[in-house]
Amino acid sequence: MKVIALTDSIAPWHSFWIRFGQYIEDMPYRIEVHQDVGETERLKRGDMLFFYRYSESWGNLAYKLRELRKKGVFITTDIDDCIWEAPMGWSKVRKKNLTLAIKECNVVTCSTIELYMLLSIIVPNTKILIIKNSTPKRESYSSNNKKKYDANETILCWSGAPWTRTKDLEILRPLANWAKGNTNLRWLHVGHADNRATFASCLGLRDIDIDIVKLNSYKKYLKNIRGNIGLAPVSSNAFNTYKSDIKLLEYSGAKMTWIASDTPAYRELCNRWDIEGRLCKKPEEWIEHLKELLSAGKLEEECKKMQFLSNKHDHYENTPKQWEEIFKEAQNS
Repeated sequence: MKVIALTDSIAPWHSFWIRFGQYIEDMPYRIEVHQDVGETERLKRGDMLFFYRYSESWGNLAYKLRELRKKGVFITTDIDDCIWEAPMGWSKVRKKNLTLAIKECNVVTCSTIELYMLLSIIVPNTKILIIKNSTPKRESYSSNNKKKYDANETILCWSGAPWTRTKDLEILRPLANWAKGNTNLRWLHVGHADNRATFASCLGLRDIDIDIVKLNSYKKYLKNIRGNIGLAPVSSNAFNTYKSDIKLLEYSGAKMTWIASDTPAYRELCNRWDIEGRLCKKPEEWIEHLKELLSAGKLEEECKKMQFLSNKHDHYENTPKQWEEIFKEAQNS
């Protein structure tokens, strides 16, 4: 069975590599990754197409998918964000073309129960499966994630693209203001890009106050996540309601504890792990959680606990096993 993964971008930092690409080497079939929709013309009966999002260069993808299904090609896609509420990058035409393409799939997968409920309305007659994210492989991380810092320093880490998350980062401004006088606190941002909004500017800090690691491939991104406490602020809006728990899994896998907004996905993770979690609804709660971590003397113990729980409940192997079930269905269809 030939398997083609068609993605709207093959940039090494694109979310395709987080959601699907990182598992390719552990899939039961060789998977070709392409950005050119013309590559799908090589598929024949018994083959499988997985497409990720939608590129305007693909034109009328829904029509192409119908023709492939007539040939006996099994088609699936994955939705890991509510693109219908995306704040940027998705025109009405692009959203419409993706929606029409989704309706031509044999199976649609998603990452959260919220997306599952939404897709049940959009494609009520299509099989929908939740494929949960998992903790990245232990070897994906640096073996010593604090080697450049003093042993007495506590590193607060945020990973992501600030120019797309300005509202989220505004949540951290009171925390950043409170932390200014603490010389043992260091800030780290993984995902910086020149000539874009900076993590520092979003927090009201100076650029020199932040250690930065530039935007790079997902593999290098994981190697550069380091520190003691990961921060996961998520503002309240329709798009963020559907966000998954991937950031907390990445932090936990890197042996970091975390402070996060109280979102559906983060709350579900805490319930799954049977922990209260450091989830915040008010700005002052971020400060209180940080104070507690700094004063309790149990920061290292909590970091170890998060790493243990992430691998116990959301081990890396869980996700490729879920994808493998879809490959089996394609093979037997």
